[in-house]
Amino acid sequence: MQRHKLTVKDYASNPEPSHTAISGCSLGGLVSIFASYYYPEVFHQYISLSASFWYEDVLHYLQGEKIERQGNIHLKPTVNRQNHQLYLYDGELEGIYKETIQKHMVDYTKKAHLEFIKEGYLESNLLFGSDPKGTHDDLLFFIHLLL
Repeated sequence: MQRHKLTVKDYASNPEPSHTAISGCSLGGLVSIFASYYYPEVFHQYISLSASFWYEDVLHYLQGEKIERQGNIHLKPTVNRQNHQLYLYDGELEGIYKETIQKHMVDYTKKAHLEFIKEGYLESNLLFGSDPKGTHDDLLFFIHLLL
């Protein structure tokens, strides 16, 4: 990952995975989750706010099912989660005005959380935050990134 190397070179930072995090909101939250599978040697800390777990086949992928797209087969890699930390967040009002699959945002995030438990995250390293009045917007994302 070239970007990571530039950050380490240009700024006073610790390149060890235990000191390196990736975070994102919405689709970016999903990107953070995928980075946890494909770059575990780079990142050990993840923040995923209102991730798009509703996106087609993402939940099936997290559940270990084989996903086939355009002739390519995708399987979730096995990652030792002992030293990894994950913070998930969603607002309980997310998706309530949607008529599409996005209306299942909260339910799919809860299902994804169960899959992360099965992956072996230590209980103290897997946090799931929720806001009863939370919606899918930048203000709430910002507030949770500051906490």
